[in-house]
Amino acid sequence: EIEMFAVPLPEDQRAGIFTQGAFLGGHSHPNQPSPVLRGVFLRERLLCLDPIAPPADIPALSTTSDGSWTTNRERFAQHTEDPVCAACHAFIDGAGFPFENYDAVGAWRDTDNGSTVDASGELLQTDVNGPVENAVEMLEILSDSRQVHDCAVSHLYQYATHRSTTDSDSEILASLQQDFWDDGGVLPNLYLRIVLSPTFRALPVDNGGEQ
Repeated sequence: EIEMFAVPLPEDQRAGIFTQGAFLGGHSHPNQPSPVLRGVFLRERLLCLDPIAPPADIPALSTTSDGSWTTNRERFAQHTEDPVCAACHAFIDGAGFPFENYDAVGAWRDTDNGSTVDASGELLQTDVNGPVENAVEMLEILSDSRQVHDCAVSHLYQYATHRSTTDSDSEILASLQQDFWDDGGVLPNLYLRIVLSPTFRALPVDNGGEQ
């Protein structure tokens, strides 16, 4: 019989689902973490920022060191050394590098290939722009972001209505977002407001073909 029990983790290393193995391991390459995959997910799903389309014919990152890079961060810094790539990766990698303390499966690490991990980054295109020291600090800052609160409402509203939003949703969506912000982001209250909204109550019901 397998016994399961809670394991307390250091508060300066973990803060919510974005520092759990499911997210971190699911947004990594097989043998190293990916600040790009992690940064893109955070931007698109937590901040509702539009995807950044990469230019065509991008050369692959070097996978073996020629002496110019030692750590995973230095490897991905090749993006910002190329002006063509840097225009986009400044936004993506700035939100992805703070996760460098977590390896490909989400385990904590202080060093990478013998060098001290640099987990600093910078939030851009947000309402809480600025440098961050690591993922925990970044997530704490984002928890106070109005942009993050509004994005959460948008995702839940689309999930509940099972469709993308249109201009006709703008008024009710703005009202839901304001109420969610005003009450400090209490999710049960948001669920209730969505199901009581005119849009949700007017959804068609699948009755198995019966009239």
